[in-house]
Amino acid sequence: MTASTEGTQASSRPMSRLARKLAETSEEVPATAGLSLPCLRGDAAVPPTKGLPVVTHEEGAQG
Repeated sequence: MTASTEGTQASSRPMSRLARKLAETSEEVPATAGLSLPCLRGDAAVPPTKGLPVVTHEEGAQG
């Protein structure tokens, strides 16, 4: 059995049959999958970690 799992084994522990089956049948999720979701009232359109500072037109002209 070790000969058949040797090539697909990414870590020191063997992959379970269920995990292997899920890995083989799962589809890739496109990077833009979340962009089609509507924003709920009160939710920020961009996560706080990706947000940019808000600069008004007057502040931008001075700098």
